[in-house]
Amino acid sequence: MQSLLVKTMIDDGWNWRKSSQKDILGSKYQRSYFRCSQMHSEGCKARKIVESNNDDLNIWLVTYINEHSHQKGAGPCDEQSPSDLHVQLATTRKRKEFDASNDEITSKKQFSEEQT
Repeated sequence: MQSLLVKTMIDDGWNWRKSSQKDILGSKYQRSYFRCSQMHSEGCKARKIVESNNDDLNIWLVTYINEHSHQKGAGPCDEQSPSDLHVQLATTRKRKEFDASNDEITSKKQFSEEQT
């Protein structure tokens, strides 16, 4: 397993597909999970996890799990460009912030209704 802190999403030369995203305990942002696009055709077990830094939104923690079992560029290209990935992660951030603000509004409304 290898973890890197990066300031910009860079193309690592591998083809990835987003497999899921999950909330992180104590964070206002979600963690995104990617798998190698050659998982089914080549049996590759490589995975990548990307999450935002709570203190600096320009810094990303990228964690790689397992080595690729094939050469770079093998098979069809399902690759997401770094800018596509950045937009996708930023959209996830905004959605999570929107959900959090709605939760706060709902909580305040419920609290005021309980008081009356």
